[in-house]
Amino acid sequence: MLSKIQSLGCRGVTGYAVSVECHVSNGLPGFDIVGLPDAAVKEARERVRSAIKTNGMKFPVSRLTVNLAPADTRKAGTLYDLPVLLGITFFTFVLMQLPADDTVDMMYKASGAVSETVKAAARAELGLDRPLLVRYLDWLLAVCSGDMGRSYISGTPVTALFVTKLKPTLYLTALALLPAVICVLCDWRINGGILWSGYASGGILLLYVLTVLPLWFKRPNPVIFVPVDFAAIILYLLYIDLATGGHWFLTFAFPVAGSIGVLITTMVALLRYVRRGYLYIFGGALIAAGGLAMLLEFLLNLTFGVHQTFFWSFYPLAAGVLLGVMLIIIAVCPPLRRSLHRKFFL
Repeated sequence: MLSKIQSLGCRGVTGYAVSVECHVSNGLPGFDIVGLPDAAVKEARERVRSAIKTNGMKFPVSRLTVNLAPADTRKAGTLYDLPVLLGITFFTFVLMQLPADDTVDMMYKASGAVSETVKAAARAELGLDRPLLVRYLDWLLAVCSGDMGRSYISGTPVTALFVTKLKPTLYLTALALLPAVICVLCDWRINGGILWSGYASGGILLLYVLTVLPLWFKRPNPVIFVPVDFAAIILYLLYIDLATGGHWFLTFAFPVAGSIGVLITTMVALLRYVRRGYLYIFGGALIAAGGLAMLLEFLLNLTFGVHQTFFWSFYPLAAGVLLGVMLIIIAVCPPLRRSLHRKFFL
């Protein structure tokens, strides 16, 4: 699907036409800007994504390509943010306006036979008889002002439905964080400072990140939440190390927890975005990469005499073999693969 916005660029004091073409397609999720953009134009990806999500709109989970034509002219500055934003929001709106069945037909599906006059009146009441561009502009202004419209089925404001669904999560958040606050207050009242309550509160917050935080999202993306979970675990271990005056965090906890987090995140990402047949290839490639690392260290030792034994290559070899074998086992065993897909919401 393609949306096209006309913009302009500047070359000195001379302006020239620039066509901002936004194309969405199937494939791995990504957001690319092509057409000789400079660093400021490339950063528009993050600015536009943040603006869309901040206003409560859904960013397309598809392959998104923005072409700035003509392609042989250097594009500079931030003046392309608005055309890119309008192009993405336009085809997002169009996708919402193109359901499998007509919206009015869905509304009267349970009522049986309904005359076309009644359906036409319903379309006029919902504004579906107006031009698509007019509906898009009204929708964009309403979303920017916090009005998400009304449900076609129940007629209830979408904002009210959102708040209703949000309340249980807020209650669960308050219930999860209340024990942490109580522990800190009791420790402060009894000991005049934070002694044991830091460990208890940190453990409660860690449990909140692992269990409650994903509930804020309808379908939490494991590729995002698995690194967040391991980052929370690493921070908790760092606090324990600093509070006890130990020196085991950098030498043991961080390398072990970080390596496990990277391995699991990589495995989850491959399971989510790579087909079964390619898991064999990735598994074999990871094992081969570990072997190549050991071969490289052997050649360096043989050439320069740096070490008599293997030193750093053991770590990529162990990681590559472990992850590669896991991927091959998952590819060979369909029940295990289906189980992982359910557990990680893949």
